[in-house]
Amino acid sequence: PYSPWERGINENTNGLLRRVLPKGSDLSIYTQEQLDAIAFHHNAKPQKSLGWKSPAEQFLPVGSFDFQAYWSTIINPVALGA
Repeated sequence: PYSPWERGINENTNGLLRRVLPKGSDLSIYTQEQLDAIAFHHNAKPQKSLGWKSPAEQFLPVGSFDFQAYWSTIINPVALGA
């Protein structure tokens, strides 16, 4: 597991985080709340490796994460034609 091609999920996660936090960026310019929001947003995305559940749905206690309520605040319904 020292080769990147043997760690697909890890490399994909790193790539997704690099979109928001470019390599070499100074993390001290972000507040803890901003970093927490980035982490939570990432943990709310469904993943194929988890049976299309999000890490938050999979690993938090039942009822502590409302997937539909979270994404309804993120997704613009106008763009979906609603």
